[in-house]
Amino acid sequence: MRTTPRSSTPVADATAAPVRTVFVLDFTNLANAPDVDWMCGGIAETVSVDLRKIGGIRIVGGDAPSRQRVAAARASGPITSDVASNLGRSAGAHWVVWGGFQKSGARIRLTPQFSDVETGETFSVEKIDGNVDDIFELQDRIVTGLAERLRIEVTSLEAERIAKPETAKVSAYELYARGQRAILQFSKEGTRMAAEYFREAIAIDPEYALAWAGLGSLLMPKFISTGEPAVLEEGVHALQRALQLDPALGEPHVFLAYMYVHQRRFDEAIDEARASLARDPGAHMGWYLLASHYCRVRCRRRLSPISPERFLHFFAVTQSIHRFILRSWAWVRYTSCAGSTSRQPHSWRGQWTWSAEERASSSAVPSCSARRSMQNPVSCLPPYPC
Repeated sequence: MRTTPRSSTPVADATAAPVRTVFVLDFTNLANAPDVDWMCGGIAETVSVDLRKIGGIRIVGGDAPSRQRVAAARASGPITSDVASNLGRSAGAHWVVWGGFQKSGARIRLTPQFSDVETGETFSVEKIDGNVDDIFELQDRIVTGLAERLRIEVTSLEAERIAKPETAKVSAYELYARGQRAILQFSKEGTRMAAEYFREAIAIDPEYALAWAGLGSLLMPKFISTGEPAVLEEGVHALQRALQLDPALGEPHVFLAYMYVHQRRFDEAIDEARASLARDPGAHMGWYLLASHYCRVRCRRRLSPISPERFLHFFAVTQSIHRFILRSWAWVRYTSCAGSTSRQPHSWRGQWTWSAEERASSSAVPSCSARRSMQNPVSCLPPYPC
């Protein structure tokens, strides 16, 4: 793996290399061994987490519609290169990581595959063999292999973060992976089971950041349904703990942005929304929360009331993002019902552009030199307070 000592902080400029979007599918349990079925999602989750640590890669396909399409594809037959490419295309990915694994006693073999969605070409990686106890090191080889295939130079700091496992205890890793699989049941019982798995993983390894993040992400919808302050407090604590243990995580920032508002910590909510976008510029909810929090904060401050012009500015931002979210949702619904099509929404594959009608209806939104660049779009937002 090539490394370079350059800074890992992304810089938005005209010469910046394009970000590759990657969709990681669950790996196939080739031996159909029920005792290790949890590894299907566990390998995919760990590989996704490590790929997020590379500045030139953005992970997509974590939304419910994408996961449901994957589940439907698996139910209809084995995953092939064509199926993987179609799933990646529907999720807006440039590349798809998929494959299988086979466990025999204390040994395990991983057979990863990399599919180029644009060309349909699939690259078979050399089989990765090792002990189950070394599963984290084996998974790291998938990450570095993809980086080499994409000709992405991994910084020394990124390489160090990838080499450091999220947990040193395979039992905690298993519980976390089982929790992630339970979430994908999209049911109340599945959510309850996932929370129990995450708590058990934390009991085994209190410094397991992903388990803390998983628990906190589940407590947000629980607070929405119950309104219990204790649930809100526990959720905030879990997410804060996750970020203390692994500041590179991006998902906890979105949930914290929402939870801080209900604790009336509006400035911190804006900071968390910004942090979410700095790590994942394609996080639609991060954009929505940031714009709505700006409106809420400025309208609530009595010492510095918002001007009508500024209110219209933030309102236009919020409405534009809301339209974008609705458009993306409609596109997902359309493609899931009608199948693949060549027409793609304006936001497809890391580009953030506007149609002539949208530019006309969004004239209150100021433009920026980045022109909605997905490299670091949060840099063109006005500093707070504006």
